[in-house]
Amino acid sequence: MKTYFPFLLFLVLGLSACSEDTDPANDPLIVSTRDLNFNISEGVVIGTVIGQLNGTSNKGSVDFAIVSQSPEGAVALAADNPRNLIVADTSLFNAMENPRIEAIIAVTKEEVTRNASISIAVNSNCPMIDLSVFNTTLNIQTGFLNFNPDNGLINPLGSNFQGEDIDCGILRITGPDPLGFIDLNDEIEIQFIPSEDNPDIGTVSMEFEYGFSFFRSNISGEGTYDFEAGLIQIIYDDGQFDDNTMEINIASNGAPPQFDCNPLGPNLSSFNNSNTISIAVGDAPENETIAATNLNGTVEDCVLTITGDNLFGLSCTDDNPQEIILGFEPVLNFEQTAFIPGLFGAQINGFFYECSGLTYQGSAELNEATNKITLEWFSFDGVMDIEGTATITPN
Repeated sequence: MKTYFPFLLFLVLGLSACSEDTDPANDPLIVSTRDLNFNISEGVVIGTVIGQLNGTSNKGSVDFAIVSQSPEGAVALAADNPRNLIVADTSLFNAMENPRIEAIIAVTKEEVTRNASISIAVNSNCPMIDLSVFNTTLNIQTGFLNFNPDNGLINPLGSNFQGEDIDCGILRITGPDPLGFIDLNDEIEIQFIPSEDNPDIGTVSMEFEYGFSFFRSNISGEGTYDFEAGLIQIIYDDGQFDDNTMEINIASNGAPPQFDCNPLGPNLSSFNNSNTISIAVGDAPENETIAATNLNGTVEDCVLTITGDNLFGLSCTDDNPQEIILGFEPVLNFEQTAFIPGLFGAQINGFFYECSGLTYQGSAELNEATNKITLEWFSFDGVMDIEGTATITPN
């Protein structure tokens, strides 16, 4: 036994020394992290978790802190779990203004800190659609008729309009009074939403305010588009009527034929005399038929001017006669390739200053076969909106 004792003592001491060398308490402190990339859609709400940060240590939990970020104030650490990076300011998650948000995150344990770079790609919610097909000269027609190949559209406004793709599925159209209304801004914007299976067709919408100081109204409408046909069709509500129509097509697809009052204009001679016109006004709320009085019609080229009292059946007279001016133009067919024989349209709008500040607007149609003019109109007298119809015939 005495022979083996020194060897056993050496073995015990050696094992004890090895045990002391592998004690984790004696290991150097190590903190680890790594750079991360995240994706998120714009328009997210405050508190949305963007992603979970990476950070560990060989001696327990670590602390996280934001060292810097751009833009400032975009992100924060969740109070209940600082490992979660969250949205702090919704307005900064805008793909157009801030397509990428950057941050530096410090991961700390005791005296050791490691930094991680965080990159957040902000994805746009805008429709992915190329509107360059409409980024050109456009024709516009408006009216009160539904889109019907047998009827055509009244009020061809011509090819004086320019389309511009302003991104995010929005087409801006500029030109002189695109809807033919009083004091309307010279531009409108239309939002495009492509169909899921075919981006060449889909839906459109528009919404904006028009008018002047004491008379303002909202326009809202929906419709469809077709890239191959180069066509946009919208039915809209102007605050008075809910069946207005607007048709837009590409001028290069075949501009509408040009209108010359001679010889293409209407025959207005039967309306061109005093006391030879009668107007029956149908006031929509009561469905009454009221006759206007003291009527006089004058014609110059394709423009018929009618003066008189009580033109719209509103039982109010001015010191000066009320007046309707109708500048007739031929109605184009649905394809906008030819005029419909014997059918003429006109936009009507005006202002009766002394008649309760009455404004009026609408459209008129002359059918030469019946020698009758029909009007659809609405007015605002400073208090209430009134709409109705009128029929003008020679006596």
